Amino acid sequence: MAVKDNSTSFLQYVVSLGLGINNKIKVISREEFDGLMTIEINGAIKSVSQKFSDNIIVI
Repeated sequence: MAVKDNSTSFLQYVVSLGLGINNKIKVISREEFDGLMTIEINGAIKSVSQKFSDNIIVI
């Protein structure tokens, strides 16, 4: 995983979600209307915005 946005606020948000370099992200669903995604990180279900998704690079 890598990030496009390296601002302090975005990186703090990434950490608050429990994401790290070797974490796996599973996409559960994506809303067509506004791009809201439901993802699973370390067994926890989270909803994230299109802006978040646009700034995460999955390798």
